Amino acid sequence: MIRAVIERTWAEHPAAPCVLVPVVAANRASWRALERAGLRRVGTGDLEPDNPVDDRTHYFYRADRPQADD
Repeated sequence: MIRAVIERTWAEHPAAPCVLVPVVAANRASWRALERAGLRRVGTGDLEPDNPVDDRTHYFYRADRPQADD
């Protein structure tokens, strides 16, 4: 499902060079799903969480747009 959303993003936003996804660091299941979908962790930082019971620490994951075949 994550891969499908990223593929749709490339189709609907042709100028977007990448997809960035913040995920609560404590939510191992979510960040592991991103890793299995091919995203890579590129940073760690504090963000206001969507759920107030979550910690502010987030991991940031990135998927780069595939290069067009020449």
